[in-house]
Amino acid sequence: MAQTEKIATGDALLKFSRTPASERKLTPSIRGVLAETATTGVVRYTWQLLRPVIGDIILQNLEEYEQNEHAEIGPAAPLQTAESPAALRENLRIALDSFKDEPPFTIQRLCEVVLEPKKQYQKLDKLALSLEKLLMVSSTMPLTTDPPALPTLADIKEVNECPPTVRVQHHEVTGVAVGNGDMGSAPKRQVNTENELGLATAALHAAETTPVEVVTVPSPDPPSAPAHDVQPMETDSGSRATGGAAGKDVPMKDA
Repeated sequence: MAQTEKIATGDALLKFSRTPASERKLTPSIRGVLAETATTGVVRYTWQLLRPVIGDIILQNLEEYEQNEHAEIGPAAPLQTAESPAALRENLRIALDSFKDEPPFTIQRLCEVVLEPKKQYQKLDKLALSLEKLLMVSSTMPLTTDPPALPTLADIKEVNECPPTVRVQHHEVTGVAVGNGDMGSAPKRQVNTENELGLATAALHAAETTPVEVVTVPSPDPPSAPAHDVQPMETDSGSRATGGAAGKDVPMKDA
């Protein structure tokens, strides 16, 4: 494969869509169209051109997963999302056909999962659940206006790469009284990442892919307020009562 080869053009995708399914070939340049979207978010072509490519790759993935599980554990058990693999394929076909001109707004993640599913999912059931969640949406993604020039296959980064573990450290916040009686400012939460990816980038995969280790550092307990001395006070009748400020007598009327 020549790395100087560019991703497929719209004409190439149109030809692919018009070719009988049994004769289609998912060349590196055609897969590269999805790889560009997966790694950059650029949506270069309409859904009519992307749908046949995505649909064919999904079918290939499902068939491969089914064969592997059949070899390991025997006949496939009922899935969480469908009664059988055949029912799953039909559900996904209907979901793919529900979009018209624009792809689902989950298109970037969809391309990641379709191209490299085994980087997150080892079982057919887990892959099926992910695909259905990504397709069971109603919002769509508009085409990218003024997309960059067609990239070469060498220009495209690895797809569906999981970011390393993110280590997060935060403090439990408690108010601390200062000399004038006001509450001092609470310590700020500290966030440290072990890689150059910011938390915003790492969070894109957090729900499915990124383990997060949280370390809680308790803050010192605030000093307790001093107790006030309460002294007894005499009443007019000679009895003593407590209350009021220390050192002052508070007269009380006899019943």
